[in-house]
Amino acid sequence: MTLNELLSAARRAPLLQKRPLVCRALGISERTLRRWLHEPSAHLKPAHGERLLRLIAVSAHAEIVFGSGAAAERWFTVPAMGLDRQVPLDMIKESADYEQLAAFLGRLEYGVYQ
Repeated sequence: MTLNELLSAARRAPLLQKRPLVCRALGISERTLRRWLHEPSAHLKPAHGERLLRLIAVSAHAEIVFGSGAAAERWFTVPAMGLDRQVPLDMIKESADYEQLAAFLGRLEYGVYQ
């Protein structure tokens, strides 16, 4: 999958319009992201592609749970009590952390806090 294919899918998520947040979630520098964006046929490394897909999925879910992209963005960037004071955006990188994050959002959506 090319970067452009992923980015076209991501254009609907307001959180993904914030380059510093995307870079933080992918674990790359802004310079690397700029280079990728100027090379339309660039292929992502599997790890970066997986992180981007996770970010797309969890940002869409967070937008539903919190009611707006702005509220979801705020939530993503501050430590969350239900996630052992981890910053949700930093949990995108590792598969186990992502699963915990997705499960937590599901619990929030249905009002189950424990």
